[in-house]
Amino acid sequence: MKIVRVTLWMILASGMCGVVLRAQEVKDEAAAAPIPAQILTGKRVFISNTGVSSSWLTHYVAAHTGGANGLYNEFYAAMKNWGRYELMAAPADADLVFEIDLSVESSGGGDPDLGLKILDAKTHFVLWKFVERVPAGSGRPVTRRKAWEKALTKLVDDVKDVTEQTRP
Repeated sequence: MKIVRVTLWMILASGMCGVVLRAQEVKDEAAAAPIPAQILTGKRVFISNTGVSSSWLTHYVAAHTGGANGLYNEFYAAMKNWGRYELMAAPADADLVFEIDLSVESSGGGDPDLGLKILDAKTHFVLWKFVERVPAGSGRPVTRRKAWEKALTKLVDDVKDVTEQTRP
């Protein structure tokens, strides 16, 4: 009886190892999905300020940037400094539209999310979306500013990571 239990246990254990190994093989075999061609080939961008999801976020942006349009102004400056895209004054002149916004998930407040959608300027389809959380920090102006800059930098880095992949 002991031999049957040990054998049964070994069979079950080896079967479970096979399942784990097969799951790992499937995970390793997944190829990277293609980045939309428009993102990789686009040269001209219009930056759209879709604003904030609640009125208190207008004050939040002003506290972090010094002005109600600070999110738009700072993102625009970061994209201009990067130099990857020619920034356009009108969406009709652009290949892509970058929609920047700040939102919170619930009406109870909490840390807001800095969001960016990349849209095809011709079809208006969303091609990619990025979200970075902006931690509130300790409430001290210096801490708030550092958290804001870190989230904005990370958002631009997210775009760089996607756009600097191999072009078609």
